[in-house]
Amino acid sequence: MSLQTMFRLNVGGQYVSPAQDSGLSRMWYDDTPYLYGASTGVTNKATKDVQINYQTMPQYIAPETVYSTSRSMGNDKNANIEYNLLWIFQVDPNSMYLVRLHFCEYYYSMVNEIVFNILINNQTAEPQADVIGWTGAPETKPEFYDAILNGVEIFKLNDTDLSSPNPQPSDMLLEDQAEERGFQTHEGYNRKAVIGGAAAGFAFMAAICIIVFNKKKGVPGSSTNTS
Repeated sequence: MSLQTMFRLNVGGQYVSPAQDSGLSRMWYDDTPYLYGASTGVTNKATKDVQINYQTMPQYIAPETVYSTSRSMGNDKNANIEYNLLWIFQVDPNSMYLVRLHFCEYYYSMVNEIVFNILINNQTAEPQADVIGWTGAPETKPEFYDAILNGVEIFKLNDTDLSSPNPQPSDMLLEDQAEERGFQTHEGYNRKAVIGGAAAGFAFMAAICIIVFNKKKGVPGSSTNTS
């Protein structure tokens, strides 16, 4: 069984070249083309004084560039409970995939400050995810409605060896890049429509969804009154 790299994204950050990778010559693409919905959260970048602590993980798991940027829901707790962070990927429904999510928390520092649910293809992959909690830090009272993600890797499981250090750019990524460059022509649009129509016969959209864990939390500056 081999792993074929299908998607590798630097969530909340920019393209990372093979020379910038952590020794494995991988390419990490911007996650923007795969975001779905009107609300796409906010991007974050660690300050220069933040040092990435890999703890027991090998440093080649992902470069510091990936862990120093992220996408979160933002600071508006009222808005955050009304929407999800959602990424859409085109995959083969007859194949199995391995999904690796990368997390690095450099803003919050205590357990239960942010807790969220992770869904993959409408199935719960991780309920009540707590990045700081995974490090074994002491538990505290929940405070904020927020969620975070730093990186995504999706591998297709194959019986034959189709392994590759880098994914082929997807149609969604190529279309987004073409629109940014402003080189899109009417002929190009027709060609993409044909490719999309052909792909629809064997592919479907898989989703990675991050949802705020919705339970009563003590939010700084808020109070509850009864009468």
